[in-house]
Amino acid sequence: MPWKSTTTMEQKIEFICEWCAGKYTITELFRSFEISRPTAYKLISRFEKQGFEGLKKAL
Repeated sequence: MPWKSTTTMEQKIEFICEWCAGKYTITELFRSFEISRPTAYKLISRFEKQGFEGLKKAL
């Protein structure tokens, strides 16, 4: 069975969905997704201001 390949956008959406679910702390999320804390907060900020459309921008 081949490994599942995901795009950056898919990973951003998954991150936001996990954050919205509230099951994990922000620390657990940024470590799990292997991104920095500032990047995590930037993604959340863009999502809150512009929705999923805001995630299309490069970080």
